[in-house]
Amino acid sequence: MQPVKRIEIVVDSPEVPELLRLLRREGVGGYTVFGHLRGAGDRGERRDDEPSGGGNACVLVAVPADSLARVIEVVRPVLKRRGGMCLVTDAHWVVH
Repeated sequence: MQPVKRIEIVVDSPEVPELLRLLRREGVGGYTVFGHLRGAGDRGERRDDEPSGGGNACVLVAVPADSLARVIEVVRPVLKRRGGMCLVTDAHWVVH
């Protein structure tokens, strides 16, 4: 197993393409996107059936610890502009 940082980024669904572009620019090669999420936060409640683009989405990535600061710096402006959430946890990548 390889230690990594697991990053979960919840943003408005229309922000996902830009977020993925920024992550790729920082060398993040893989990701998983969970779409049509609902929830509530400091900007109110979000439903998964909103006409504005399907509510929220979560982008999940795993990066080496030495890449974390660079990735967070590209995520932060997206969150400031449109809201959302970013969680970072320690994880272990099962190498296969």
